Amino acid sequence: MAGDAQGAYELGQFILVPNEKRLLSDRKVVPIAPKVFDTLVLLVENRGRLIKKEELLKALWPGNVVEEQALAHNISLLRKILRDPADHPKFIETVPKRGYRFIASVRAIATPVPSLASAATSGAMPSTIPRVLWRRRPDLAVLAVFVVLAGGTAVYVYLSRIASEGAGTPAIHSLAVLPLENLSGDKEAEYFADGMTDTLTTDLAQVSSLQVTSRTSAMRFKGVKETLPQIGRELQVDAVVEGTVARAASRVRITAQLVEARSDHHLWARSYERDLQDVLALQDEVAQDITEQIRVKLTPKERSK
Repeated sequence: MAGDAQGAYELGQFILVPNEKRLLSDRKVVPIAPKVFDTLVLLVENRGRLIKKEELLKALWPGNVVEEQALAHNISLLRKILRDPADHPKFIETVPKRGYRFIASVRAIATPVPSLASAATSGAMPSTIPRVLWRRRPDLAVLAVFVVLAGGTAVYVYLSRIASEGAGTPAIHSLAVLPLENLSGDKEAEYFADGMTDTLTTDLAQVSSLQVTSRTSAMRFKGVKETLPQIGRELQVDAVVEGTVARAASRVRITAQLVEARSDHHLWARSYERDLQDVLALQDEVAQDITEQIRVKLTPKERSK
């Protein structure tokens, strides 16, 4: 997606920065999957114009055959992020059987929103240290300089530690989402588990640098007690996502973990517990969160996007 290389867009309370792949709300970064972000950029840059589904599919997945369901899923996630109800849209208008139109007011911002990294490395002395301090209290001035330098050293050590830890993390280029195991034993929970598996597969397939095994290939391992290294070899993937679903009354508990297939080494794990009122929204919410969490474990190229 080619946005304004030096600019950003103001969309109500949101700030969209295409060249930095950032969406902010109240100056806080909003988690958003890469393809969902690209969908938003494309809509905003063509605001006021009806973009047909075929055009969106071709722009978002060039050279690939993708069903309209993936596009509809992106739009659904965007509506949740923007808090934009489909029946009374403020941002995205759906034109049935044709496409979508961005209808919100957009203001181009000439100067991009400054990032925390640029502020931290600008070298400027914090404005909270009054100039009179440097003239009247040289001892406090020296202390302030020491605090600034110590803080910079701490940041450097922290970033170096992250880099060293990341160097030992295996690169993941291919992945399979195994069918989530239903621990409740009832059919409704089984449907929910299968739906979670489908949604998670769809979301992860939108990560451009990641090859995700099809649902059909992964489903044949449902209920099969093979080791993860065996499954990894059969599917020819670097890692697998596996998890469980347990339902009790109106609550549902979901666990998910990312495992390196070859070594059976756990790279990431998390559990979720939600109220089971809106099943589809719950599936989207958890799947998007899992996708974002897993995304930080991917290749450096993908992490920079």
